[in-house]
Amino acid sequence: RLLKNISGEDFKQESGFVDLQEAIQVIASKSQRTDIFVREELQTREDAWSILIDASQSLNMFKGEVRGIALCLAEVAKLLILNQNSWGMYAFNNKFYIIKDFTEKYDARVRARIGGLTHGGFTYLPDAILLAAQALKGKLEEAKVLVVVSDFFPAGYEDAEEKLRENIKKVERMGVGIIGIGVNSSAVKRYIRTSCVVEDPYDLIKKFTKAFIEFSAS
Repeated sequence: RLLKNISGEDFKQESGFVDLQEAIQVIASKSQRTDIFVREELQTREDAWSILIDASQSLNMFKGEVRGIALCLAEVAKLLILNQNSWGMYAFNNKFYIIKDFTEKYDARVRARIGGLTHGGFTYLPDAILLAAQALKGKLEEAKVLVVVSDFFPAGYEDAEEKLRENIKKVERMGVGIIGIGVNSSAVKRYIRTSCVVEDPYDLIKKFTKAFIEFSAS
């Protein structure tokens, strides 16, 4: 696929592919660079992404970091996935919120929803994972990916940890791959094979890129 640069005007070269790591770096640093090309193999697959953001009380101390990570992932999805109806973003605590529906364009309203994320309530992670994966049902893309941003400490009902393990298996049986992003928490590694632990959007650069390439190769 040919991708124009971010400004959509001049090409630094006639054709090229967005380099995921460079893209995240540009977004995290709010740079105006427009020459991010490369990594052909990342563009050979048609992906559908469902991005799930933990907005529970347990991450309130890191709410700024969570918003930054969510915004970074949204911008990366916008760059990597040409069809804007092929990705959605959701948030959860003991409720489930739509930040960007698959049918919506990624625009200033969606960015405002990310910026307005507030934290409170329980971490109903097992239920949220199932709901976010079900949003991918009926998608025809070659790869269906659920990206989960959380501290991975489910809470709010009995046997929440066991339920989380069960629901992750259910999601995988649905043909959906999962990438876990642990926010200041290595608990993600207990549940999800392809995962990384990050502290802030800058930390996302190398770690998410590595996890995504690992996922793409599997």
